[in-house]
Amino acid sequence: MTLGDLLKRRTREHPHRTALIVGGAEISYEELYSASARLACWLLRQGLRPGDRMAIHWHNSFEAAILYFAAFQTGIIAVPVNLRLKAPEIAYWDAVFARLAQTPEWKKDTEEQFWNADYLLSAALRKQLELENEQTRVILTELGLAKQ
Repeated sequence: MTLGDLLKRRTREHPHRTALIVGGAEISYEELYSASARLACWLLRQGLRPGDRMAIHWHNSFEAAILYFAAFQTGIIAVPVNLRLKAPEIAYWDAVFARLAQTPEWKKDTEEQFWNADYLLSAALRKQLELENEQTRVILTELGLAKQ
């Protein structure tokens, strides 16, 4: 049984019970399941498939829970990105991934997987993630999935 299956089961058993509380606001199992199922369908329409990895760089919120459960329902692998990394840790990983991105193995693997082989250092990545977070929030809002 997956976490997606568990949410579906809990929703059938107690649809109107509170599933999450964030900052005093509540969302029911039915709301969480419905929102995550709609997002799961949207992710699949965008070309993601079971086994694909989806990085989630989001603070604790209803939207984060919806993102994770959408991944769980589709078989997409949710990869949490630590929001609390310190500057030395970021610098370390920048150096590691910058070196890794230059290896023939990395380039071959990314080409075989149809990935973009470019590696962004943390400053550029931060800007990219901020843009993607805003785009994701817009998409969730347009789909009626963002809790106001």
